[in-house]
Amino acid sequence: MNQNTYRVINRVINEMELEITGQGTTPGSLVVRDGLKGIKEMQIQCLPNRVVLEQKIMETPDNAPGCYAELLKINRQLEQGAFVMNHSGTEIFFRDTLEIDNLDKNELAASLNGVSLALMEFGDRLMEMHTNHHGKLHSN
Repeated sequence: MNQNTYRVINRVINEMELEITGQGTTPGSLVVRDGLKGIKEMQIQCLPNRVVLEQKIMETPDNAPGCYAELLKINRQLEQGAFVMNHSGTEIFFRDTLEIDNLDKNELAASLNGVSLALMEFGDRLMEMHTNHHGKLHSN
């Protein structure tokens, strides 16, 4: 990770008073949380030309086709980030990708806050998917 990106990320983490809980799954990545903002074990991965923020939300409900349609409808309304599934289709994540070249404090903070806003606005719909289709919410 280049030093400027590292400084921006650390400054935003400190200013937002996020707790760094460990290293992520890739070199140079961090895991952060702030339970009050809905940020729970969010991974911040620094790749060669982008930063990826990703947080597990829940396991995919049993009625996956209905879940896919609902997530696409929700994603259309999101202003920042998206709800996505892992490669096996068994888990739902909130994910946002930022370009490193022009990464600044405001852009990173908005992305980190994106998960909070998405959960506040669409948490009821996600819970309904969970309740109606037996998915399990992530609760780290």
